[in-house]
Parts: sequence; C-alpha cells; structure tokens
Amino acid sequence: LFIKNHQLNYINDLRTIFILHDKRIFSLLSNQQFLYALLNNSQDQFKQSIPITYIINKIPYYLKDSIINNKQDWCIKPNSAGKGENIIMGMNIY
Repeated sequence: LFIKNHQLNYINDLRTIFILHDKRIFSLLSNQQFLYALLNNSQDQFKQSIPITYIINKIPYYLKDSIINNKQDWCIKPNSAGKGENIIMGMNIY
C-alpha cells in the first residue's frame, strides 16, 4: 500500500490493532463512494484524518509519475504487517 500524508503522526491505539491492522482499510476509507454512503454529507472532517491510501495494483495511472518523481512523499506498507515491519520509505522506493 502507498500512503501519503504530510500532516499526521501515526500512533496506534491498542484497540485498533486487530480492527485496523490490515492497511487495506485505509484504501476503503479513501474511496469517495464508500465514504459518501457511510457518512452522507458529513465526511469532510472525517476525511482529513485518513491518510490517502492505494492498493499497488490498482493505483490510478496519473499517480504513477507522481510516485516515481516524488518518492520522498510516499511509503509502501504491506497489507498485514505491523509495528513498522517491512515498510519502504521515500527514496528507497524503486
């Protein structure tokens, strides 16, 4: 998963380890249709706290150049890894 966010520091609440451990939840929460159905029109404040997340094999074409040209703004996180395991940061993306 690719995650881009310049404004948040991530701290895991122990209650979320099993619920949100799988990073694919961020992909779902980044889906505009899902958020609209879930929150109707009150989604703006909620959306601001969700890092924009994409599943690697479903990345929109227009973002591929951004990922390659702005590696320092991105990280790759495995779906089910936790505690920072196997995360690839910024310039280490190839």
